[in-house]
Amino acid sequence: MWKNVILLGTFAFLLCACGGVRNAKLPDGSEGYSINCNGEDSDWADCYNQAADKCGGPYEIVSTNTVGVRDTPMRNIIVKCKK
Repeated sequence: MWKNVILLGTFAFLLCACGGVRNAKLPDGSEGYSINCNGEDSDWADCYNQAADKCGGPYEIVSTNTVGVRDTPMRNIIVKCKK
């Protein structure tokens, strides 16, 4: 019983805490952004739109990743803004 309660609490925390945009240090030493677009109501287009908004224009995709927790996809894109 307690194991299920802890698992459910952890899952709820991850869903709430993983969204948004954060600064990221890229492998080449430059700055970029890590953008999370999680949940059934979100898709890759949401990630791309957030990247364009954050960069104020064009950007380069450094990496993408999708992980599924049950039926809830967790998407992450790392971008570098073009100048």
